Amino acid sequence: MSTFYNIQNNYEGSSSNYSGLYQCTFNPLDKLIEKVAELKKLHTEKEALYERLLKAQENK
Repeated sequence: MSTFYNIQNNYEGSSSNYSGLYQCTFNPLDKLIEKVAELKKLHTEKEALYERLLKAQENK
């Protein structure tokens, strides 16, 4: 039985309790920083839109 097990698990990274399946393939901190930058950009765009709307309202 151990010979069969050895043959089946002869490729790199294989085992019955391989924890590599649960490793992230991206950096969560990088994703967080990207989202914060995106939120800042959206906030700036929203402020500019509100300012344009206020100016349009004042000009009426």
